[in-house]
Amino acid sequence: MSKKITTDSILIITATALIVSVAALILVSIFQSRELQQNNELIYTTQEVLLSSEKILTQTITNETSSRGYVLTGQPAFLEPYKESVTAIKQHLEFLKLRLQDNPIQSQRFDTLLIYLQKRIDFSKKTIAVYNEKGTTQALQLVQTGEGKRYTDQIRALTYKIQETENNLLTTRRAVLEKKTKGSVNILLFIISGLLVLLFLFLLKVRFDFVSNKKNALSLQSLNNTLEQRVAGRTADLQKTQQELQQMLSRITDGFSSLDKNWKYIYLNEKAGQLIARKPEDLLGKSIWEAFPDAVGKDFYNACQQAMKTQKYTHQEEYYPPLDEWFENHIYPSPDGVSIFFRNISERKKAEKEIKSSEEKYKLLFESNPMPMWVLDLETFSFLAVNEAALKHYGYTKDEFLKLGAKGIRPEEEVKRFIDLNRTHYSALHNSGLWRHKKRNGSLIDVEIFAYNILYESKKASLILVNDVTERLQSEKLLKQSFEDIRRLAIHLQNIREEERKRIGREIHDELGQQLTAIKMDVVWINKKIPDTEEVLKDKLRNIIWLLDGSNQSVRKILKELRVDLLDSYGIIEALEWQARQFTSTTGIPVAFSSNTIATKLSTPVSNCLYRVFQEALTNITKYANANTVTCRLEYSAENIELTVSDDGDGFNSSATKSNQSFGILGMQERVSSLHGSFELNTAPGNGTSLKIKLPLTGY
Repeated sequence: MSKKITTDSILIITATALIVSVAALILVSIFQSRELQQNNELIYTTQEVLLSSEKILTQTITNETSSRGYVLTGQPAFLEPYKESVTAIKQHLEFLKLRLQDNPIQSQRFDTLLIYLQKRIDFSKKTIAVYNEKGTTQALQLVQTGEGKRYTDQIRALTYKIQETENNLLTTRRAVLEKKTKGSVNILLFIISGLLVLLFLFLLKVRFDFVSNKKNALSLQSLNNTLEQRVAGRTADLQKTQQELQQMLSRITDGFSSLDKNWKYIYLNEKAGQLIARKPEDLLGKSIWEAFPDAVGKDFYNACQQAMKTQKYTHQEEYYPPLDEWFENHIYPSPDGVSIFFRNISERKKAEKEIKSSEEKYKLLFESNPMPMWVLDLETFSFLAVNEAALKHYGYTKDEFLKLGAKGIRPEEEVKRFIDLNRTHYSALHNSGLWRHKKRNGSLIDVEIFAYNILYESKKASLILVNDVTERLQSEKLLKQSFEDIRRLAIHLQNIREEERKRIGREIHDELGQQLTAIKMDVVWINKKIPDTEEVLKDKLRNIIWLLDGSNQSVRKILKELRVDLLDSYGIIEALEWQARQFTSTTGIPVAFSSNTIATKLSTPVSNCLYRVFQEALTNITKYANANTVTCRLEYSAENIELTVSDDGDGFNSSATKSNQSFGILGMQERVSSLHGSFELNTAPGNGTSLKIKLPLTGY
């Protein structure tokens, strides 16, 4: 017999299912609320990163433009936007760092961006400082190196990468949010449907047994009230989250508006209303093209349509006549509509117009400049204008010169190099290097080209300044050849000097040394033959022997100075140690000598150079240093050998080495230079002196 289903059992089953359903509904609501809040925060963070990175790029361009405008015009008005841009960049960098620190790739790009921004700021600061200290010419030479342009290009490239990544994240997060929202709605519908089915079954049962189930009905009513309270609470939480999101959007310093796929306003922040001179509440629910019919068919309209069609971010600038203002627009599309960030850039456009006006003023300098100048069309490489100095220098008439073009004025072999160079686009004054040009009489000249890219009569062009350096290059070539001849002569004389030292040393040793020894032997023989009773004569002979011994010692000392036998017999280390001992015995100053090798075999030129430099360094310490200790270090490697001599003496002004009296230091430098080594002297008054030389062991 089957078990009868009672009202109580149905009530229990229904209540249980109801509680489970309510719990599931609450959990889903909580989860959905959190997911919505988290995704909204992520979307807002991404939008903040996009705005901040765009502001950094804008401020970087302002920094570059202001510093260049100040250098070109000398007007202090350009310094104010320059200073403001430095402050703004630092503020946005701090903001951007917090937003990107959880993304390793974006954080790495931020670190690189920080480096280039600092270099860009330092370069602008350096340019202004050079202009203030040395004038326009030196500042322009610094600008024309293109260093600042490279930093700006790197900043722009890194900014675009950061924005591209954030745009992709924004699209992905919106898609994920939409997908999760749809899933949550389906779950809620399923739970509610099940709940309704259970309620329907329960009501059917209550219909037949209302009295017995009255208590259960009251319990169910209480449970429904609780459910309604919780649902109302969660609804209030969602409304609060939406209000917080609106408050965050209202704090954005740029205008922000959100439109649905029918181009109707669904949100505008206060800044947007200020920029377009409308109240946000008056525009909600209206089509943007109805509110601003003048924009239809214009660039902004086309950009919005294209962004919606392609679902890709679009950036656009446009002048809006009804407001007499310039606007910069950033359009972010999605399947449900578009989000638009925009700002007023009228001041920036005004500054650009003033710069252009300033460039017109300098056009007069083009005509009256004493150096050859012309304007080159960057598309066709034809000449658009030429000054009188160029015509006079090259010998052409104006019509002949304009017909030549940039290719006709060059030898055939340099045309390809010219074309390759102009594939690189510059936006600042730059040095294009040395070239060869043809005059009308067929002669070739060497010229140095300076170029500044401009807009000339609405054409992309380059202002060319020519400096004829033919005579200078010839003079430099002759001077270099003369210097090399003198150096080779000095090396030859140095070698002759060493050979002469050897020869004199051998003669002193073979002739004078043997003669002194023979004289001493004869005097000793005479001394032995004289009776001891001849005291006076004996004393004279002993004095002669003493003098002969001293003479032999002097001869040996002279031989050591002329040519140290230790170099040939033992090597450089023993020779340097012997010289150090001689120095200590003469001056009383201790020498701490050390080396990273016990012994090494060096070539004669290297050994001679090391020994003579060490000898001259100790001589200078004796004469001038007033030192208490001397340190010497010999470092040997497979490619080089390095000698360092330091003292704790008085030191001196290193500029004194350039005087005509410092032949000792000059001689050491020439010895080292003849072997293609490096010579380094570090000293200052009161800080002692350190001398370091490094000689290659091969290839000199």
